[in-house]
Amino acid sequence: MAGWWGRIAITAVIALVATACSLSGGGSGPTDAPIPPEAQAAVDAARQAASTDLALDPSAITVVSVEPQEWPDTSLGCPEPGMLYGQMITPGYIVVLEADGTTHEYHADASGQQAVTCPG
Repeated sequence: MAGWWGRIAITAVIALVATACSLSGGGSGPTDAPIPPEAQAAVDAARQAASTDLALDPSAITVVSVEPQEWPDTSLGCPEPGMLYGQMITPGYIVVLEADGTTHEYHADASGQQAVTCPG
């Protein structure tokens, strides 16, 4: 009888450990925040821009948040002095990324053609 109860106890412990690992991400490192399917191109563009800016592999960059945004022009809210921008409503996303313990905000258009970070 003790052998049967022992197997049940071991099975219960294994189930608890598996559940805890799945809730904590399994110890495989940081995971991305949920990304709406329509924002995937913008997130990919922001992650690639951050990868270039920070000289990191894109897999080392985690998505913290993705928020829809409409900018009044094609500067995506980050106009550079001396530049001219198309004056049209430009839909996109504010994508907050994390790399090496630091967050970075990128503005990306909805198509993923452009992603920029505003100078601080």
